[in-house]
Amino acid sequence: MHIFIDESGSFVQGAGARGISLVGALVIPGGRLANVQRNYAAIRPRLPKERGEVKGRLLTDIQVQQVTNLLRRNEAMLELVAIDLNMHTANDIHTHKLEQAAGITRGLTEKHHPNLRAEAAALAQRVAALPNQLYVQGVAMTELVWWVCQHAINYYGQRRPEELASFHWTIDGKDKTMTNWEDVWQSIVLPLLQSKSIKEPHGIFEGCDLTHFARFEGNAPDWLPPPVKGSGETATDIKLLLMENFRYSPDIEVGLELVDIITSATRRALVGTLPVSGYAGIPTLMIHRREHYIHLIALHERPFVGCLPYHSILMRRFTRAGRSMLAPRFSKGD
Repeated sequence: MHIFIDESGSFVQGAGARGISLVGALVIPGGRLANVQRNYAAIRPRLPKERGEVKGRLLTDIQVQQVTNLLRRNEAMLELVAIDLNMHTANDIHTHKLEQAAGITRGLTEKHHPNLRAEAAALAQRVAALPNQLYVQGVAMTELVWWVCQHAINYYGQRRPEELASFHWTIDGKDKTMTNWEDVWQSIVLPLLQSKSIKEPHGIFEGCDLTHFARFEGNAPDWLPPPVKGSGETATDIKLLLMENFRYSPDIEVGLELVDIITSATRRALVGTLPVSGYAGIPTLMIHRREHYIHLIALHERPFVGCLPYHSILMRRFTRAGRSMLAPRFSKGD
């Protein structure tokens, strides 16, 4: 499968509803990618561009509909993570960042190899020095990757199990060379997700065919602290799953344009600048669940006070029409 990731919003504190920012992941089955590319090429000449690249913020509601319908027909899946910086203080972000940095070296002792301790300390310093904007975006992207793995493995494992044989990750890059944030995020996401995958393993639905996924299953890595280390439990090899086919791309690519269109359209919906007709179909690309489909995260534990300006859109438009996780053959009555 091919996963394309992009963001929408500035990830900085602003005024009013525009403080919300999103990262989106568009999962396209490898068996459908060529068809998506071919059909998108037919409509792309009519879409508005900026310096030769289609930009989601410029599309009309009808054009967003066309793209959404194309993706739905080709079994693409969408995951979205949002954060509202208007609901945070600068201190919230700074405190969270320092706690995350401290966690990188927490638990390391003189018993660990000096090189490991030195590398961890250097990485902790780099995380602590990240601008708040880049740090927030990195946290959101880490959460996004977690949910992509959770839902894609279960969804396609019931319908297209061969898609679990390889995961191709393409993230919208801002430059020809990797930025400091991209390098740091890549360095911290692996241990964070590896540890989380063992402590909070993804549930697997009965009926999933994991035959093609078997090569990503292995033993808990040695660097994990007790009681995980030595427990004998198996774990998903996050490094293999993420890094085997992983790249940042600053180039104009079909998958990156498509995820930009859908992610931008969702943000425009939340801030009230896109008619319902433009985003009504977006939930059909997402997995149905009890809560609203957009993962809204916070870097503090305070409850949100008052009604969020986009609450009604979340509850009325992003809680229905999503895809059932269960394949039809596993539904009740079948």
